[in-house]
Amino acid sequence: MKHPSDEELRGLALGQLATGDSIRVQRHLSRCHEACLNRLIEIELQLRLSGPLSLSHEVLCDPRRPLFLCHDTADGLFYLRVERQGRKWLACHWGDQVEGIRECRTMREANERAIQDFRAMFPEHRCTARCCANPPLETTR
Repeated sequence: MKHPSDEELRGLALGQLATGDSIRVQRHLSRCHEACLNRLIEIELQLRLSGPLSLSHEVLCDPRRPLFLCHDTADGLFYLRVERQGRKWLACHWGDQVEGIRECRTMREANERAIQDFRAMFPEHRCTARCCANPPLETTR
């Protein structure tokens, strides 16, 4: 198993890798865990100390609106969407292999829950140019 270079990990952290390279590195991180994931964390820490990272949930989300995001993960496209249903809010997520819904009291709580759930399922994921807010409707569930 060939480990990614520091340049590849930096490119992943900045969302600058081509889609194929990003997926390859993310798959490696999901299998390698400690050594490469620790290197990525060190690189991200250095980048954060020197300035903001490029794409992130904070950049993609408007906190005044229900989120609707698409992430290009190593497992394929993965969607997060917050919807109102009566008096409650639903934090929905789905992809090729998983689907789930959580009920929340407020839109803000649902937005935060959706992002927390995504980060728990894909801790190695770093956004690329293919990750976007408000994806076209024909690509959704």
